[in-house]
Amino acid sequence: MQSELIKNDFNEIALIDEKNKWNHNNCYYKSLIKLIPENAVNCLEIGCGKGDLSVLLSKKCRNVIAVDFAENMIAYAKNSNSRKNISYICADILDFNFSDMTFDVIISVATVHHLPDDWIFEFALRKLNKGGKLIILDIPRSDSIPEKIFWGFAVIPNFFVSSLKKRSFSGSDKLTKIAWDNHGQHDSYHSVREIKEIALNTLPEIQLKRKLFWRYLLVWKK
Repeated sequence: MQSELIKNDFNEIALIDEKNKWNHNNCYYKSLIKLIPENAVNCLEIGCGKGDLSVLLSKKCRNVIAVDFAENMIAYAKNSNSRKNISYICADILDFNFSDMTFDVIISVATVHHLPDDWIFEFALRKLNKGGKLIILDIPRSDSIPEKIFWGFAVIPNFFVSSLKKRSFSGSDKLTKIAWDNHGQHDSYHSVREIKEIALNTLPEIQLKRKLFWRYLLVWKK
């Protein structure tokens, strides 16, 4: 099954030490945290990985439920990013049955493209409290010439920033690249236009922006 292939990919990636390495996800973490509502109580993170974002969320939210279906990811998170107000759960988010209006924040980074197309939007509509936020940072597919040009320009700043942040390259970097390349063969993505159409089928309005390093940011406030 496709889900088992993806799980195996991430279990392999979890074994490669990338602690504190700059990447196209964590470079946006600080801006994501700024989007968290004040006095947020319950936060759900879908696809928490090694828990690096979970720790930041725990500083803004009273309770954080961080879910990932890769056992090695959760094991790493519990060992290296444990906090009293974070509950790390190894499970498929599609199997959960949370009560309606449970969360003040539902956040997901580079995970929504693994889920059924409209699931996250229907889930957020039911499970967020009034005033709660859905925050998604994910990977799009370019489907227009302007987008290809926009993200094509990102190659230059990506080279300089990644060189400065990573400082040196080691054997683990090569293993990481191989692991991510293998995972890429099991992935598929929607364009920003398609994401907008899917989201608006369920949600009344959204904020959707293209981000420089091959990501989009979608925010919806209930």
